[in-house]
Amino acid sequence: MEGAEFFYYPVSEKSAPNYRSIVSQPMDLQTIRAHLQSHDYTTREEFIRDLKLVRDNSALFNGASSHLTESANSMFEQCLKMMMVKEEKLMRLEKAINPLLDEDDFVGFVYILEQVMTFR
Repeated sequence: MEGAEFFYYPVSEKSAPNYRSIVSQPMDLQTIRAHLQSHDYTTREEFIRDLKLVRDNSALFNGASSHLTESANSMFEQCLKMMMVKEEKLMRLEKAINPLLDEDDFVGFVYILEQVMTFR
């Protein structure tokens, strides 16, 4: 995606010496990828939160009207659109990962009891 290359890697101290004093919770696409590969995200909200953090950090550091922030906004919006296309599949997979998300309370109840029985 055009403009995403600015957010591939963590901001270096060399390229932006004051970045860490302005941005308290840095986030970049490489870190998001590492979270994906480590299966750290269990819901799309967690994934979206990190994408949003990339966008918000850009606005905070570069300004809301910066071309970098415009690129971050575009990347964020495109990701949301792609997720909407896959909404049904995402919901099914999230429920498989975390049965507590299922509308059927019985599924969540059984899941908790199974956790108790396996001492997790």
